[in-house]
Amino acid sequence: MNNMDYLNPYLEASASHKSERDRLLEEIMAANFAAIDLNLYLDTHPNDKRALAKFTEAVAKKDALTKKFEEKYGPLTAAANAGKDSWMWIEDPYPWDKR
Repeated sequence: MNNMDYLNPYLEASASHKSERDRLLEEIMAANFAAIDLNLYLDTHPNDKRALAKFTEAVAKKDALTKKFEEKYGPLTAAANAGKDSWMWIEDPYPWDKR
């Protein structure tokens, strides 16, 4: 069983009428939420190896999904534009307006 399987019912229920871009954004948000939630848990349970493994998996999933999104749709944050040849962050439409 995948450690992120608990997110599937939410993602499946919301995926039926959304664009690929919106589904990908929701997957990024879900993985990020899991990472933040596990981060908070680990603050009070630092020796929980299972939680640490789930945290590492959630961060890796968020990073992979973010990379996939940014390659296809552009930067999600201004910081994602660091080291690029042009300042794509201000290109119209803004990342949140692209459909």
